[in-house]
Amino acid sequence: MAPVALNELFTFILALLAILLGIAMNARSATLRASNIPPSVVGGLVFACAFAVLHSVFGLEFEFAGGIRAALLLIFFVGLGLAAKFSGLRQGGIQVAGLCAVIALMVVAQNGVGIALARAFGLEPSLGLFVGSIPLLGGHGTAAAWAQAPEAAGLTGAFELGIAAATLGLVAGGLVAGPAATVLARIAREAPGALAAPSVAPIPAPKPAPELPTS
Repeated sequence: MAPVALNELFTFILALLAILLGIAMNARSATLRASNIPPSVVGGLVFACAFAVLHSVFGLEFEFAGGIRAALLLIFFVGLGLAAKFSGLRQGGIQVAGLCAVIALMVVAQNGVGIALARAFGLEPSLGLFVGSIPLLGGHGTAAAWAQAPEAAGLTGAFELGIAAATLGLVAGGLVAGPAATVLARIAREAPGALAAPSVAPIPAPKPAPELPTS
């Protein structure tokens, strides 16, 4: 059966419906709401399962338009850049500096694992970067941008591999990071003296001024 091609408008509508479905499911489920799983991950998983069922049962395949992706990526990166402020990093202090150091180490580890996997399968080592920090740290936009760069011109399947790795990282991060952060935050709140309010001595009320004698 020939695949069903969806144009930019229908692709955009389906993406919005997936997000709205995720928002509605999070609003109705206390478990999802407490787990802090992003609505896009919840709705996207439901749509992915629906498309998988349609493909396995009825043999239907869908081709989504990719032309709108470039415009949405530009909007996303522009909005992200406008919201970024170095003053926020300075306010974070030593904790943010330590987090940046851990992220830098994770970048090296992700790329090392990706290159090792590419060599194990007899592929170009550079292709391993598309299952490393490019999609896992940068996301779909970074993977799509690097796949179109001149440096990746000779890497067959770089775009598909990067988008698949970014999707896997997004879904796994949404399903694991949200609940894990919720549990850690609850443990921190329940720790003795974790959020104890500082004891402040009450400020005495001012005494009324003495009345002057009247003649």
